[in-house]
Amino acid sequence: MKKLMALRREEVPVAVAALLVTAALNVLLVQSYPAMFTRGGKLGFWTIFYKHFCVSGFDAYSYIYLSNEQIYFELTRHPLFAAVLWPLYALNQWLMPLTGTNWAVYLMAAALVLSATAAAVTVFRIFRRVMETGYADALLLTATFFSFASIMLTVMVPDHFCFSLLMLSLTLYIAGRLMKERKPLRAWQTALLFLFTAGITLSNGVKVGIASLFANGRRTFGPKFFAVAFVVPLLIMGALAYGQYTGIIRPQAARSERLEKIHMAKDSNFVKRHEAHNRWLKANQGKAVADKPLLKWTDVTTPRGKSLVENLFGESIQLHRDYLLKDASQSRPTFVEYRHTYSYIVEFAVVALFVLGLWCGRGSRFVWLCMSCAGFDLLLHFVLGFGLNEVYIMGAHWMLVVPVAYACLLKGLRPKFATATRLLLLGLTLFLWAYNGTLIVGHFIQ
Repeated sequence: MKKLMALRREEVPVAVAALLVTAALNVLLVQSYPAMFTRGGKLGFWTIFYKHFCVSGFDAYSYIYLSNEQIYFELTRHPLFAAVLWPLYALNQWLMPLTGTNWAVYLMAAALVLSATAAAVTVFRIFRRVMETGYADALLLTATFFSFASIMLTVMVPDHFCFSLLMLSLTLYIAGRLMKERKPLRAWQTALLFLFTAGITLSNGVKVGIASLFANGRRTFGPKFFAVAFVVPLLIMGALAYGQYTGIIRPQAARSERLEKIHMAKDSNFVKRHEAHNRWLKANQGKAVADKPLLKWTDVTTPRGKSLVENLFGESIQLHRDYLLKDASQSRPTFVEYRHTYSYIVEFAVVALFVLGLWCGRGSRFVWLCMSCAGFDLLLHFVLGFGLNEVYIMGAHWMLVVPVAYACLLKGLRPKFATATRLLLLGLTLFLWAYNGTLIVGHFIQ
């Protein structure tokens, strides 16, 4: 823990830059909110936040939880997220009566800035201490990673993705260091990583299992190791989830159902809006395997090829100007095309360098670890169709593999070709920071 917390001298500029940039992005978002977002008291926080927050497909459920401890995110997918946020909820409940202000947006912004800064330092460490790139290359690749649209939004929106990014990058860093030093990933280390990684986003727990396989091999399936590393954390998550379900969600759901029936009986416009929204979803989203927990997020009809071009390697990397930051469940169609050909040229360059980097790194076990984790996401999104209609908001779960491949490319090329590639990466990075940054700043200032 001391080694993880201690900053080396070369890491200080990364931490300062990340702190300043992510703080600026969060200030930009918070200043765009209406006054009702900071109004304290016993209010209808669901209506305040859900109806007036719209950034791509990201959710503001954390604001609601910090305001009144009501849970609206899927407990089966995020069993520990409420527990992670609980100290901020408790602090807000102490501050709100004293000040008459709801501090949820400010507390969440502070948590995002800290998480994003820690994630930036961890990503930099992956390049320096695991992949052993030069200092300038590590800075460039870290900047490249955070220039991607999905990552830029992840560090400023009040969703779980920024916390997932921190835990996933930390998992890859720890596993990569231990693999390099030929040391095992101990059961208690795996248990802590699994508890918080899977607790924030359940599916990401699989990646901790993959990291353990790469670091420990068959020892991962030993009865004692498996029980300590995976069974105990699952029992803790299950107990916490059950407590939240019985203490918060079940009475909350009964109360919401009762109020909705009263509302629908009294307000015909509410019924019309509800029906119109359902028609929109049916017309613009793919068909799920079944309308059941977890399965309702699958998709068997949305075209995979176009999703790959316009969303996975499109919107995740560079935003579309049309329907900018609109929500696919409300007003944005599943596919939006770029206005100009140069956007597709940029996308091709990003993907081509990525593929070449994977080829150069084909002998690296760490690259195979990163690709195995990203492959699990591709299985979820493109085979099962999980969240496929808004796959571009989930870049924090897999996009680190792209600059990792770039690092292999820079190390695998001859010096003169490596220099040309650095210049190309620098150009792409500056373009993406300028392009995505301009669109984001312009959107929230307006």
